[in-house]
Amino acid sequence: MKKSRVKHTAGTHYKKLDNYSRKMALNFDKEVIHDFRVEYKKLRAFTRLVNDRVHKDEIKIPKKLKKVYSIAGELRDLQLQQLRVRESAQTKADTLHGYYYLLSQEITGIKKKLLMSLKVARFNKMRKKTGAGIGQGFMMQKFPLYLQGKCREAREIIFAAPLSEGK
Repeated sequence: MKKSRVKHTAGTHYKKLDNYSRKMALNFDKEVIHDFRVEYKKLRAFTRLVNDRVHKDEIKIPKKLKKVYSIAGELRDLQLQQLRVRESAQTKADTLHGYYYLLSQEITGIKKKLLMSLKVARFNKMRKKTGAGIGQGFMMQKFPLYLQGKCREAREIIFAAPLSEGK
């Protein structure tokens, strides 16, 4: 894959992230936050694929983007927790209003924090910076080695799982 193709693919991910961030700033919808986080993971996976094992981390995800991703995750977790509390309060006779109110306050604080992070994040600038860090592109001959490494890591996780389950 040529350098221009790598730049184009990374740029596409940044454009999608920028679109999701704009939608996220408007109404903090759970689904938009989820889509933003999924797109971030796709970008991260792509950079891991493209980065050469010898020159590790040629392309880095900007810290500002990592921060937005992290804060958005906190917000989504709290929103889902609030939804579960609301459902639980409807099915049970419990009064969980106090906890629900605390979650609402926490969500409001995180929304402000996310808005501040989104104001600082400049996706065009990040895209250009990522494009500048791209080396010679991605050699398709390296893909089997990359895939073998990932399969080896997956096997290690699978075989290690029974040991960590406490059996």
